[in-house]
Amino acid sequence: WNAGAELLYGWPGKEALGQKANALLKTRYLPSAGITEQLGDSSRWQGELIHTRRDGREVCVASRWAVQRDEHGRPIATMETNSDITEQKQAEDALHHARSQLEHVTRISTLGELTASIAHEVNQPLAAIVTNGEASLRWLLRDEPNLKEVRGAVERMIGNGRRASE
Repeated sequence: WNAGAELLYGWPGKEALGQKANALLKTRYLPSAGITEQLGDSSRWQGELIHTRRDGREVCVASRWAVQRDEHGRPIATMETNSDITEQKQAEDALHHARSQLEHVTRISTLGELTASIAHEVNQPLAAIVTNGEASLRWLLRDEPNLKEVRGAVERMIGNGRRASE
């Protein structure tokens, strides 16, 4: 326990020394920590932990451990060094949130463009149907109806209706 630990965690050395760090700091391990496997294989571990300060606030630390062994290879102590990365993690979380919002806005924008494109593709044949229907009425309302023109307009209406349906 050193001056840096006192500053980071809020306990003076005289209160911290002799206590188990995990209990004092209420250490929370991330599910993917893999501490046991790494310490068993190489006597070293590094990863992220959550510690609780004396005032109750949590800090995220990048932690590095090294097991010290006696002459028979038995573990006798673990040297642990921690670096406060709370602000870095908060910045990463904020960046992730901003990216998620940007992805959402992009999806909405793309959906809007797709909607406009579909509306255009459907409105074009519908407008042609209306135009041909109006022309058919004009051809039918003449003193001498032009059935050939009416028939052509109705055929175009049918074609445009099918196009809109597709």
